[in-house]
Amino acid sequence: MEARSHIKFVRISPLKLRTLRDDIKALGPQAALNHLQLSNKRSAKVLYRAIKAAVDSGKERFQMNTTQARFKELMIDEGPSLKRFRPGSRGTAKPYKRKSSHITVVIEDQTPEKKPLPVVAKKK
Repeated sequence: MEARSHIKFVRISPLKLRTLRDDIKALGPQAALNHLQLSNKRSAKVLYRAIKAAVDSGKERFQMNTTQARFKELMIDEGPSLKRFRPGSRGTAKPYKRKSSHITVVIEDQTPEKKPLPVVAKKK
């Protein structure tokens, strides 16, 4: 059982999000939420929202035990960039990019799934 959440077109640079991701990856989802709640970074709020959505989805759809859950995938991909210009010397234009990100969170339950026992036909 795995719960997913996607947040796309976040107007924060992927590098800024990845620094937080590296701190959180080893923690469980509940510990990561606690860690992000106390962080002062702007990107922490967005990551908190993505992880919280995956945790709530797991609880609602699969009755997942979030204390036993772990991150299966925590990806931060680069989204489209907005191309902008700033005035430079002698009337020239200095280009720069405003980067965006896509966040994908997949949470997996570590408790073993109960498999039904195979049906054995009786011999007569």
